[in-house]
Amino acid sequence: MKKRSLVNGLIIIIASVIIASCGKKGNECKTNADCPSGEICIAGSCESPEKCSKDSDCESGYVCLNNICIPKEAGKCNTDSDCPPNYACENKKCMIKPVQGCTSDNDCPSGQVCENGICVTPQDTTPPETTLTSYPRNPTNSTLATFEFICNEEPCTFECLLDNGEWTLCASPKIYTELSEGYHVFSVYARDSAGNTLKLTHIFN
Repeated sequence: MKKRSLVNGLIIIIASVIIASCGKKGNECKTNADCPSGEICIAGSCESPEKCSKDSDCESGYVCLNNICIPKEAGKCNTDSDCPPNYACENKKCMIKPVQGCTSDNDCPSGQVCENGICVTPQDTTPPETTLTSYPRNPTNSTLATFEFICNEEPCTFECLLDNGEWTLCASPKIYTELSEGYHVFSVYARDSAGNTLKLTHIFN
């Protein structure tokens, strides 16, 4: 009886693991950099790429784009901005855009480039242009420090760090009070919607 109970228990555990894994989607992503090694960002989800040369190489509901099978549909939407690259919002659903053949970037619509004979939306890999517009003069005798910064993209989020503290979300202006005498190091990270970052540092005394 004990052996039978143990076997039944193992079967239940294995079945639970299988059920939990079925239909489980990959991690959400915006770019390939958001995905683990060996996976890429496909329609907003980290997936192991399935190679193809034509649509018939892919399973039902998928099409071949840039030699990779991707789903025809990628979730619900209200506007095109709710959809991953290469998708458009149609009837509240993100649908794959019709593939346009090309021989150069000039053959493609504005905002797209020609890759492997197909017009695609390029992945954003450019860090946001970020500027410190106001900061303490050096040297300074003040125990208060105010930093102002801007980013050329929208939306753009910031994280700030002073000396050996911790990175925290912040906004401009960032104000520090009751600073001790001596050198201080202020850093700010700007992050755009594609996950690209740019770090600025200011040292003052």
